[in-house]
Amino acid sequence: MSKLLPIILIFICYPFVQAQTPSVNQTPNNIGHYMDRVLERTNVASEAASLVLEANQYRHSAMEALKVGNKDEARKLFRQAAEVVASALPERDERREDPFLSEYLSELTSELLKLDTAIKQDSVLPTDLNFSHQLITEFSSYYQGRGRKQVAISLTRFSQYEQMMKEIFQKEGVPEWLLAVGLVESGYSRTAQSPKQALGIWQFIPSTANRYGLQITELIDERQDPKKSTRAAAQYLRDLYALFGDWTLALAAYNAGEERIAKIIRGTGIRNFWVMVDKGLLPKETANYVPAVLASSKLMNSNKNIKLGDNRNVYSN
Repeated sequence: MSKLLPIILIFICYPFVQAQTPSVNQTPNNIGHYMDRVLERTNVASEAASLVLEANQYRHSAMEALKVGNKDEARKLFRQAAEVVASALPERDERREDPFLSEYLSELTSELLKLDTAIKQDSVLPTDLNFSHQLITEFSSYYQGRGRKQVAISLTRFSQYEQMMKEIFQKEGVPEWLLAVGLVESGYSRTAQSPKQALGIWQFIPSTANRYGLQITELIDERQDPKKSTRAAAQYLRDLYALFGDWTLALAAYNAGEERIAKIIRGTGIRNFWVMVDKGLLPKETANYVPAVLASSKLMNSNKNIKLGDNRNVYSN
């Protein structure tokens, strides 16, 4: 707790330190707007601080469980701590990033990664992902039917990167079948850009790109670097799996943000993607995104001659 106290104080004081002092030339309306922003950020920081304190209780209990060799209980508690912190992150479309929350979440994820050393890294699809679900069947039909005309586009792009991507995913401990994420995100197009400013093969938004070491400047945007962005995507997928312990939830978080999935779990106690879909808890895009990835990975795995997707997000059509 003593190590965390300075961070808590920074959470509370940070908005005042960061806010710019209004100049003497500002009008009363401008000063009022300035004060509204200060108060808003103070409330956000205070709420975040209380959540960090809650998360730290889980983390302390997890450390105690590790001391007595109970790794399963420690994993469960670390995951609960991480879900608390993730739920406090700003929604990704707000374009705000709290460095303290992100750093704390990163520390918790690192602890989880130490305990999750048995992630299968081969290309064989797991048998517990419910590939018989109707949504997956519908996307499979689309890929082999109306969407087949777009297949050659992704085939050409993916062939340029396939070996490199496989090597990076293997090195980062991520199953090869998850390369299908790049297919659904962009059709492996380096220049694909979404209305929300996601860019590149793996469709990173700026805040997540920065978190995973991708430089974005006026001169360079490493989200368009196939090798660097693939490494970042593999690390992000790996971390999301460590956080949620389930690939369908990890994929949902890749699309919607870990903060949104964590909030659903904390609010409902539901940790099953398909139940979330059935209950209407997820955005429609996310409810379609995960089946799209699973369908494409299944088809790619069963028929190496079929390449899927195009330069659009097919799940949103």
